[in-house]
Amino acid sequence: MGRIGRWEKLRGCEIQQRFERQTCKSIVELHQHQVRQEGGTNVQYSNGERLPRCHVPQTELLCVCGYSSCEVLLLHVLSSTSYRKTYSTAVLTTINFRTDIPKPDSWECEVLMYERNGILTLVTSASAIGNNLSLQFVPEKKTALTVAVIHEGYINVIPVCSSEVRARYIPCVESGTRPRHVSTSVTQVMWYSVRKQQLFVVASSLGLQIFDEDGRVCKFSHPCTDYPDVGSSFARGLAVIGCDTLCVGNSSGSINIFHVPEEVDEVAHVECKRVHKKAVTDIATSPASNLIVSADDSGALSAWKMEQELKPVYEFATFGYPCTSLKMWKDFIVCAYGSGHIRVFGTQPWSLICEVAAHARWITATDMALETGYFLSVSEDSFAKVWHISEEDGRVTHKFSTHVQDALLVGGRFLTAAGDKFCVAAYDSCDIVCYSQSQICHTQSTLRTHADDLLCLQLHTLMS
Repeated sequence: MGRIGRWEKLRGCEIQQRFERQTCKSIVELHQHQVRQEGGTNVQYSNGERLPRCHVPQTELLCVCGYSSCEVLLLHVLSSTSYRKTYSTAVLTTINFRTDIPKPDSWECEVLMYERNGILTLVTSASAIGNNLSLQFVPEKKTALTVAVIHEGYINVIPVCSSEVRARYIPCVESGTRPRHVSTSVTQVMWYSVRKQQLFVVASSLGLQIFDEDGRVCKFSHPCTDYPDVGSSFARGLAVIGCDTLCVGNSSGSINIFHVPEEVDEVAHVECKRVHKKAVTDIATSPASNLIVSADDSGALSAWKMEQELKPVYEFATFGYPCTSLKMWKDFIVCAYGSGHIRVFGTQPWSLICEVAAHARWITATDMALETGYFLSVSEDSFAKVWHISEEDGRVTHKFSTHVQDALLVGGRFLTAAGDKFCVAAYDSCDIVCYSQSQICHTQSTLRTHADDLLCLQLHTLMS
């Protein structure tokens, strides 16, 4: 017998809390349905044990049981293999034996699924740094026009779908010098809309650089160091407040504030404030307020208000691992950690709302779809996962998971504001894998039709 908590860790998949200590049976009958012992395929456990040969229904609906609460998980098989039968699944709903089985008319559910639909090819492979994928959006359409991926001191910029946009390979060098030998280390890039123009912002070992939209002309640069003689420093953590204030973190734990007017040549350095003891890892801002949230390598997380100067508002508890990525949505702060956890904090009041054991390894990047509340996380465990955050209470629901084989994922972003498309980048790979969403709605009549083909299998058999 296997515990669901064990399966969750192996699969890298989040299952609801109430199932964690429940056990399940290898093969059982559900609602008087027989499992045939012939003509099927072998099912392989994660620990090497094998189930008897069993029939897998063509309807590809699986039911996984937790007997102590008489509840089951109804799963839809997304993909399978014919030898040593394995499954890639998406959770449709939970069903209770006492209430739902006698009343199949109430079985209504909807599953969110994404399909792999293309690959974008980079000039050079992605470096092993966090949040290594940025997007330039078309404001009117709210869709991505180009993507940027860092390779050491260079930046790959390639179009998503437009044939009118050319791919570029941008070296990060000091202004006025030629890129003969690039020794710069780029840490983060972003596009920044200033009124009617877009700027390309680069954080690196040179500090902050602001380029024109194409990345050809450097309009402004600043070392972003606390002291002029500090060596081995770098800038990391980029965020925007409103349309004219740029926040940049650095390796000393400081946040630099810049005022960016319409004339980019007149950018002013407003403030440099030491806010962390360790290097800043990421910064997030709220579009609806002047709230700034910053994180560092020690896992410290702080909230600030931008008024006449940067003022502290709240300091969160630490959890022993670096906070690798930050996002803000509504009244919630979504934080990803090196431990593989996602934590959601509330700002009204300040509190920890939800904690999710999302990945088995270091979370390297996250993204938020502002229109829908979908949240993307990618990790070194090769999984990309989509979650949904409830606007009412901040509760996190797992929606989709995909495994990118032999890939250490370092970047992931939604390609639309609605979150119906996303892409991921992997270390030492020139491929950006793209996914698009398809909604499959199982109605009452559909579930009644296929009820006779439901199976209960031990959760370990769902290993892929």
